[in-house]
Amino acid sequence: MSKSDKKAGRKDALPITAQAGTPDGATPAPVPGMTDVQTLRDRARKSIDDGAVTESYLLDRKAVVRLLNEALATEWVCVLRYYRHYYMASGMLADSVKAEFLEHAQQELAHANLLSERIVQLGGAPDLNPDTLFVFVPAGQAGTFAKQFAERGLDKAGIKLIGPGDIVDDNDLPGMGDAMLGVVTAGIYSAYHNSPANKAYVADFKKANNYRPNFISLGGYDGMHLIYEALKKTQGNTDGDSLIAAMKGMKWESPRGMMSIDPDTRDIVQPIYIRKVEKINGELWNTEFAKFDDVKDPLKVKK
Repeated sequence: MSKSDKKAGRKDALPITAQAGTPDGATPAPVPGMTDVQTLRDRARKSIDDGAVTESYLLDRKAVVRLLNEALATEWVCVLRYYRHYYMASGMLADSVKAEFLEHAQQELAHANLLSERIVQLGGAPDLNPDTLFVFVPAGQAGTFAKQFAERGLDKAGIKLIGPGDIVDDNDLPGMGDAMLGVVTAGIYSAYHNSPANKAYVADFKKANNYRPNFISLGGYDGMHLIYEALKKTQGNTDGDSLIAAMKGMKWESPRGMMSIDPDTRDIVQPIYIRKVEKINGELWNTEFAKFDDVKDPLKVKK
């Protein structure tokens, strides 16, 4: 044995395979209680083929990919909206405003990239040509959104628009243009609701204000009706506990339909309508085609 062998030690001078106790080129013998190397390799190859989806992933991949693509469509709309504000900003504070909008646009773009990557990981494909877009904007901003929707040609691209009633608010709808035709929303009220009570309400409101009512004005109307009827029951007693007790379980016909106050939660119980924007006698209206009666707050419904 050479001096270097003695210095390094006899075991280190042997081939690595000999140290493991196996012939050269052979797979090491399995150790009791441990998974053999070949099984680990097979599992690794299978995991690579499956990507991010493993046996422990229990969700419906197709459903998840569909939901992620819906979110992706919304993110791209946000990107476009922020970039538009970025380019249109003007005035003395334009630079700081532009920087703010650019930051938001880049954040939304990052969100879109993350969604796209996850869709691919789950075996899907990012849908950058969606057939439907779900949007929410606060009431009062619907007109601005409609303008942006039309400017970008989304209506001409055949993209259907759905969302809550805010996006086609009755105050804004008359001036939103034909790009909104066919938009489907869910809402608690339409000024086109076909009932004698609503027709009278709309006529009186337009006479007093020169524009049609929306769900916000109706909320005030129903609130005042509830207070008035409760005061009648308490014979004018304005004590808070007495008024609340009088309101519990109260029912009445509103311009939106039959209403009531849940005696257990003291929340409103109301109908929800599915509506579609149509042009009638030259004006845009939300026309109802489906209805859900007696809808309660889902977060407060007893399980």
